[in-house]
Amino acid sequence: MVYRFGRLGPMWAATRSPILPPFESLMTTESTPWLSLKDARILVVDDDPQAVRALEEVLEMAGAHAETAMSVNAALECLARSDRFDAAVVDFFLVGQLGKSLVRPLREHLVSTLMISGVERVDVANQAISAGADDFMLKPFEVDDFLESVSKLVEKTRRWRDQVAHIRMGVRPGRRPRSVSALDEQIDDAVEVVAEMGKLSEREKSIVRLVVDSLSNDQIAVKLGISLSTVKHHDKKARRKLGVETRDELRQAVMRLVRGRRDP
Repeated sequence: MVYRFGRLGPMWAATRSPILPPFESLMTTESTPWLSLKDARILVVDDDPQAVRALEEVLEMAGAHAETAMSVNAALECLARSDRFDAAVVDFFLVGQLGKSLVRPLREHLVSTLMISGVERVDVANQAISAGADDFMLKPFEVDDFLESVSKLVEKTRRWRDQVAHIRMGVRPGRRPRSVSALDEQIDDAVEVVAEMGKLSEREKSIVRLVVDSLSNDQIAVKLGISLSTVKHHDKKARRKLGVETRDELRQAVMRLVRGRRDP
């Protein structure tokens, strides 16, 4: 079944994909990749009421619970009420503001994001991914592709939260203790989570770790054996990926994972 958007709004296509079984039978197949959607809480943000209803219907048929918002501000209000969403589906173009502006606050709540758009432009997809979206889909899309993407994001969100929970408990599952302080181990793990969330390169990750230790660019250059200009380039690039402007904001973002959201 294909989810199509046209000038008259979203509608279900009358024909099914010949390579797929009926949607209802897919929902009862134990091997389907979206069984993790059962009881998952998904935030759906789209300014088209018909699109919202259609996405909500599909998610609830898959066993998820969908909460909807039709603007950036409404989505932020949803996050303020509860940050326990397992994933978010956000339309790129919303009335008054771009949906990509939600990626950072969602990330701060450890919520992964699927960005969707009916505008077939390469720059839209690039902007979505550059803003930190975990996946991007162009409308129209097939139901199974959509549910598979959301399912993977649910698993990613839950993995992040498990990692953060272990960090705050000082637990390092599957790892041998190292000869460093417990706080250093927690910070190391927090940087790993931040690096995954922001899709940082190994170089960017190593620089972020040293920034958290309050090393200057000159000190980082000496420690890593690279030029000062290289440090500045990767530092700026990492902060852009993570949606923070200053090194202090970067340190705070990492330490929030270690100590909890209420810590300064």
